[in-house]
Amino acid sequence: MREVNYEALREAAQNYQSTLAWYQAIPDSPNAERDCDAALAAFKRHIRHREADIIADLLDGLEEAKSQLNEQREYYEGVISDGSKRIAELEAREVQLPTRYDLRYGHPINADERHVMIPKENGSWLYLIDLEHALRVAGIRIKGEEHGNKTRG
Repeated sequence: MREVNYEALREAAQNYQSTLAWYQAIPDSPNAERDCDAALAAFKRHIRHREADIIADLLDGLEEAKSQLNEQREYYEGVISDGSKRIAELEAREVQLPTRYDLRYGHPINADERHVMIPKENGSWLYLIDLEHALRVAGIRIKGEEHGNKTRG
C-alpha cells in the first residue's frame, strides 16, 4: 500500500467541505456546482478507493498513540508516587535540637564566637558545628556544603 499523505488529504477534505458549504449557500451560482465537483474530484484522487486502508492506518496510529500515552502515564504516576514517598520520609524526620538557646552571631573580633548558640539562661554555649553535626546525623544536608564536605573552616 502506498503511504498516505495525511496533510494533503486533510487539505482536500477541508477544501471540499468549504466548497460544499458555499454551494449549499448559493446553489444557483453557475460556478458553484463546477467548483464543488472539482473539489470532490480532488478529494477522491487523494482517497483513490482506499477508504478502508486509510481508516485502518488511522486506527492503528490512534491505538499506538493511546499505548504510548498509557506508558507515559504509568511512568509519571510512578515518579509521582516515588516523589510523594520521599516527601513523606523527609517530613517524618525529626531532629532533636538543643533547647533554651538563642542563635546569635558572636562579636566579629572573636572568630570562635561567630557561630554559637548562646544560652538564654546560665549554661554553656553550644557551637554551631555541634548543631550541624546533629542535622547531618539525621541525614539533613547543610546549605553551603557539597557531598558532605564542609565549606566552613
